[in-house]
Amino acid sequence: MIITIMKYSYFTLFCLLGLLCGCGPSDNLRIRAHFIDRPELNEKMAYLFAGKRNRMKLLDSCRIEEGECRFSAFIDEYYDGEIIVEPGYMFMLFALSPNDRIDITYRKGRGMVPLTVSGSSDIAHEIRMMELNRQRIIRSKTLQDSLLCISDPRKQQLMRDSIEYYDGAYVTKIFGDLVIALNNPYTAILEWSLMMDMGTDSVYAAFVTDSLRRKFPHSEDVRMELENDIEKIRYSTHEDTLAHNFRRKIAGLPPLQPLSDRRIVKPAEGIEAYKTGDKVADFALPGLDGTDASLAQCKAPYVLLDIWATWCMPCLKEIPHIVEAKRKYGDLLDVYALSLDYYADTWRNYIAEHGLDDFVHALVTNDDPRKPEVLARFGAVAIPHNFLLDAERRIVAVDLRGDALDRKMRELTGK
Repeated sequence: MIITIMKYSYFTLFCLLGLLCGCGPSDNLRIRAHFIDRPELNEKMAYLFAGKRNRMKLLDSCRIEEGECRFSAFIDEYYDGEIIVEPGYMFMLFALSPNDRIDITYRKGRGMVPLTVSGSSDIAHEIRMMELNRQRIIRSKTLQDSLLCISDPRKQQLMRDSIEYYDGAYVTKIFGDLVIALNNPYTAILEWSLMMDMGTDSVYAAFVTDSLRRKFPHSEDVRMELENDIEKIRYSTHEDTLAHNFRRKIAGLPPLQPLSDRRIVKPAEGIEAYKTGDKVADFALPGLDGTDASLAQCKAPYVLLDIWATWCMPCLKEIPHIVEAKRKYGDLLDVYALSLDYYADTWRNYIAEHGLDDFVHALVTNDDPRKPEVLARFGAVAIPHNFLLDAERRIVAVDLRGDALDRKMRELTGK
């Protein structure tokens, strides 16, 4: 597809300036990508992106010819990477490091996960972990289904707890082994974070954490994550925002707002954050129709108070899990979705396009003077962030990511 100035407006000249410079002697990253059994991708434009937290770079682009395309660029940091092909096909690269020479193959039926790779041991380790994790999910589901044969509820619960513990221990093992094997510190710390969220083997997790600290003693990415040093994270520049928006456009996602509208709002000082066991007082914030949406509108015995935003990719990845939990538990679970979006239109459009009508929605923008208090009260220094509340609206669990929400609801309801 030919890029025209009218189609991509403000970003086109930015892209073309870099692309017209061609492959120079300073390029230290080269990637050859093969797309097997994907004839629909031929003659499509492919774009190479590098990301780090809220930062984003468009490194290169090329046209796919006979199932192959080649990228080259210069990078001086470690990144997560991906290839996006118009109009919205995404392919994982996992890790980009200076001086990588990567030859990678994607095949129809594998989705966005690579089939094979050479020139990057980090990506090879990631592919192996993805396969182990896929097998883990299948095995866990098979074991969970087998519980239906047990008629005694107490034995069933004991078996379920045992399966979930050992499943979590295996998660710790496969993610922990990956963290230790990786040479890209940024990718390593991303996988470490997943291990800490999903795993249950605290002894091995502590060993992995110590190994990570010793392996990358000078990495700011590792130090900031381990010390939760949020204040030192570099915020998006205007160029990051341009790259984010271009990536989201070709991926079919709504754009981010201009940087000037995304000024930093910090939590108010002197307000103690809610913790497990605390009762959350009723509150109300603007809802979809402009009138206040209160927590009291949620009548179910359990409420998931989910803090999210459309610009937060990890938040969007959590939504299918929340939708499935709401579908499964029905009247036992309500969802109060509190968005930190910058613009109401972007927020409303996303909700409408994705059919999230079963949730109670509320929005607190940067212009709302209550936002600092909301951030402080719920400890929202990073999102996604959620709380599971019981019938008295006391917090029974925090940050239930992935299938952890379903596990906790099964524990509480026996369903």
